[in-house]
Amino acid sequence: MDIDEPASREAEFRAWYERTSPRVYAYVRRYCTDTECDDVIAEVYMIAWSRSPDQPVDGVPWLIGTARNVLANAWRARGRRQELTSYLAGLDAVAAPDCASQAIERTDLLRAIGRLK
Repeated sequence: MDIDEPASREAEFRAWYERTSPRVYAYVRRYCTDTECDDVIAEVYMIAWSRSPDQPVDGVPWLIGTARNVLANAWRARGRRQELTSYLAGLDAVAAPDCASQAIERTDLLRAIGRLK
């Protein structure tokens, strides 16, 4: 093992990133916000780094396929978060009654009882 191998691998990956990232960014940007785009790209290239010895010179098709999978996972996660948020919002009404409404209802009830003969 050559002592410069990790540095060489990193330099090759950086050059590969510079060649491929504009097209991958263009693809990802069509499907998400700026914040989401940065997260998706980071995950795509993290996956690529973990598999970098096997990457072809022009890895754009593979990277776009990976981006598509990462986007799909992000969309599923977003859907689960939205479902959980809706579910928890529904629990709020059940778990914590509105004290102001209860006070008004109680006042109305006491007035009605007071009018009874």
